[in-house]
Amino acid sequence: MRLLHVIRLLMVLPVLLGLVMAALLVFAARQDRLKLQQLGEAQAITFESINLMSLGREIVRHPEERRASRQWKISNQHMTELLSRIDEAGYQERVERMGREQRILDDLFQRISLSGIPDKTALSQGLLQRLESQMALHVQTLAAEAGNLLRDIQRQQAETRQRIDSLIIALLLVLTFIVALFIGLNGRRLLHRLQRMRDATTQIGAGNLNYRIGDTQRDELGEFSRAFDTMTSNLRQVTASRDDLQREIDARVQAQLELQEYKNHLEELVAIRTRELVQSNRQLRETQFAMDRSGIAIQWLDADSGRLLYVNDQTGAMLGYSLDELLLLCIGDICPDFPRERFKQLVMPCREQGYIRLESTYRTKGGRRFPVEAVLYYQPPQPEVADRFIAFVTDISQRKAAEQALLQAKEAAEAANRAKSVFLSNMSHELRTPLNAILGFAQIMARDDTLDKTHRSRLETINRSGRHLLSLINDVLEISRIEAGRTTVQNEVFCLADTLMAVEDMIRARAESKSLRFVSECGGELPRYVVGDAHHLRQVLINLLGNAIKYTEQGVVKLRLQAAEGFIRFEVADTGVGIGADDLPRIFQAFYQTEAGVAKGEGTGLGLAISHEFVRLMGSEIKVSSEPGKGSVFTFTLSLPEANAPAMTVEPSRVIGLAAEQPTVRVLVVEDNADSSELITLLLSNVGFEVRAVENGQQAIECFESWQPQFIWMDMRMPVLDGYQATKVIRSLPGGGQVKIAALTASAFREDRQAILDAGCDEMLSKPVDEYRLFRIMGDLLGLHYRFAEQGATASAGQTAVDAGLDLSQLSPTLRAELADAAELLDADVVQAIIERLRPDFPEQAKTIAAWVDAYRFDVVAKLCRGIAD
Repeated sequence: MRLLHVIRLLMVLPVLLGLVMAALLVFAARQDRLKLQQLGEAQAITFESINLMSLGREIVRHPEERRASRQWKISNQHMTELLSRIDEAGYQERVERMGREQRILDDLFQRISLSGIPDKTALSQGLLQRLESQMALHVQTLAAEAGNLLRDIQRQQAETRQRIDSLIIALLLVLTFIVALFIGLNGRRLLHRLQRMRDATTQIGAGNLNYRIGDTQRDELGEFSRAFDTMTSNLRQVTASRDDLQREIDARVQAQLELQEYKNHLEELVAIRTRELVQSNRQLRETQFAMDRSGIAIQWLDADSGRLLYVNDQTGAMLGYSLDELLLLCIGDICPDFPRERFKQLVMPCREQGYIRLESTYRTKGGRRFPVEAVLYYQPPQPEVADRFIAFVTDISQRKAAEQALLQAKEAAEAANRAKSVFLSNMSHELRTPLNAILGFAQIMARDDTLDKTHRSRLETINRSGRHLLSLINDVLEISRIEAGRTTVQNEVFCLADTLMAVEDMIRARAESKSLRFVSECGGELPRYVVGDAHHLRQVLINLLGNAIKYTEQGVVKLRLQAAEGFIRFEVADTGVGIGADDLPRIFQAFYQTEAGVAKGEGTGLGLAISHEFVRLMGSEIKVSSEPGKGSVFTFTLSLPEANAPAMTVEPSRVIGLAAEQPTVRVLVVEDNADSSELITLLLSNVGFEVRAVENGQQAIECFESWQPQFIWMDMRMPVLDGYQATKVIRSLPGGGQVKIAALTASAFREDRQAILDAGCDEMLSKPVDEYRLFRIMGDLLGLHYRFAEQGATASAGQTAVDAGLDLSQLSPTLRAELADAAELLDADVVQAIIERLRPDFPEQAKTIAAWVDAYRFDVVAKLCRGIAD
């Protein structure tokens, strides 16, 4: 019986021990749940303390905000509830300290919040900062107490769990002993079942709460095993709940750390953005300062009403208003040109183009008006902002004044240029008119066979001096034409070889007269006929080579030519005195002469200026390099395309009368200068024309009406009524449309030809009068036929003929070329020198050439020389 009781007791004891362990486990689970709740509340206290600190800072920075006050009350109440839920028996002292810190914080908050109440005395900024510092200190203390509370709870939880675990282990050991005893008593089967119980205890001790005994017998040990498995299951659930709670705590801690990192990052971003805003504001202030100092007024305008929305300081300084006064005005108040209705018209074009630039007038506060230039940019409407303009306005009073001054200066320059043209025209008329008489009568007198050698020599001197004076006049007029932009290039086909040969022969003769060596070099094959301005090219080469001869006392003068792809490079080099560095920039100025030129006492200082402009007109530029004492080099390159040879024509010789079958022609000479009138009357009368002469345009009209001439030589500058008006009147009279009228003018400007033709003239003849051209014009207009000197033949005015008695083929090609070049240049001195060289060997040719020269027919001499093949 005792053994049975013992066995029964042994069977009951495990059940009791199991119940005790289950109770212990339930108690442990409840303690864990309580501790975990307290841990969460302690953690929440930490979060609330940080939140209270943030709300306190917000109150300090924005005391007027009420949202932070409401959140503070909610957080403070939550903090009080959290403290009340903590077990005061175990943590009463610590909870009291945290409550005290909470009350201090609440007091600080109430003191800080007073600064945002308008009817309360606001705290000073320094006091707010100190209160904020104190609040931060107490929040740190509260957070520290909460942390200590958290550690105390965790420590007590660990101690409680350790005691319960020790008790459970002790109970398990007792249970193991009982089971061992039961096994020993119950035998092998019981031992096996106990072995499973021991294994379960070992697994549970190792932390494997998933292990199950699995005893299904319906005795006490089986029930115990099932109870043990149930206990293990419950323990597993409690442990899982504890683990979940721990993971939640860890997640909250991690979230808090992440929140702190985010907060730190956010504060860093705010600091960076604050620095950027400060820098942007500084740049904006600097930009506005620069705009104000640059004199640009900036204005924001309402697109609908034109009201000023914003102005900078420069606008106020420009208009004399204060900024507040300007913001009460519209654009029409300061800009009378743009009232509201007209201002609205700017919206559409400005919206389409993006901006508008215009000039207008502004009115100051005192009523003064001044011109401005404005650029308006359109800004489309934006959220909460209507469309508007931004205007950049600049005072252009000085610019307008400068433009007006420039306009006045331009008008003055044009007036001066017109006065200069009138002066040159007058000078041309006043100089050429007497020269016309001098040269004309000198040539007529030279034809008188009764003159002795002395008188003839003196006449030749008169001719040479007159031609030299004419050359100087032409130079002055040519440089005037260049300055006025009237000189043009006349491109035509010419023989380059003949032109160069003529220049070389002339220069060679001058060089030999000074015992200088002249060298002509050519690189490449030059085309014989080219398209260009032969007259200007010849004048440039003669000027440059003539200067080289003039300023070289010993050594050599060279003309180098290089042809390549339609271009020819000309180079004139000498070993003369050279040009100083100070003179080089000015040698192409009109009338400028170097010291060497002044010492020579020759020339007018126009040769290089004319040559420079001629080369520029032909599309190039003269370049010069020189070294004093060693000589100079002038170079230029021209485009001279190769061309076919032109047809050669030769003009007939001097007119001595009308053809036998030619009826009498009535010619009226209208000339106010008595000498010129007498000269032309004499030339026409000697040929056989019926001539009358009058002094002005009014007399010409009266003579035309009474006499009905067939041809009129009309001087264009006369008193009473000039040639322009007289011609127009005659053309309007009966028969005025049939009469031929040719103008006599001393003008050297080609531009005057069109004005003369527009007045009603059929042709024009420049003074000094070219005898051959005078008869040629009349012959072409009236269809006349003439008899020519030494020919005895009759030819029409347009017919080409050569004096049969003049044979120049016996002359050397060089001499013919030299004679032709001198004749083309109207260089009477060189032509006369050649004539004297011809007299011993070719007396007849010399006499005939002299007769042509006396008749002022250099063109016939040149064409006779050019027309003979080598």
